[in-house]
Amino acid sequence: MTDTNTASERRFDIIKLYIRDLSFEVPNAPAAFQEKTQPKVDIELDSSNQAVGENVYEVNLTVRVSAKIDDRTLFLVEVVQSGLFGIAGFGDDEREVMLGSFCPGTLFPYVREVVSDTTAKGGFQPLLLAPVNFDAFYQARKQREAAMAKAPN
Repeated sequence: MTDTNTASERRFDIIKLYIRDLSFEVPNAPAAFQEKTQPKVDIELDSSNQAVGENVYEVNLTVRVSAKIDDRTLFLVEVVQSGLFGIAGFGDDEREVMLGSFCPGTLFPYVREVVSDTTAKGGFQPLLLAPVNFDAFYQARKQREAAMAKAPN
């Protein structure tokens, strides 16, 4: 299939950015605030996308953070930062990369701020997430999907 679109027909718009879901828990309060030991922090990232209209896509970037000392949880935070993006005039492969890499990268500074603000308002030091290479994140996801497709059932 030949892509007859020209650069002038291509369009990328950020329509809306929003927090879809936010959860913060301090299951062992107030004892959690008396800890002197540095906690082990685990961070999980995930992204998903779906078409919600003609040339309009919702992209969700989910970040889950847990801070623990031994088996005691200090805090848990989960944020789903979402955005509506208008994407038109791109080939399927280009659009897939935009939805899997560029859009989550656009959402990341917002989710980073939410995590930092939420942990600070929850009584802890602000947690600043390190930058993420979303191109590598996207490529790793594609490799996992390819490996799963090849795996016997």
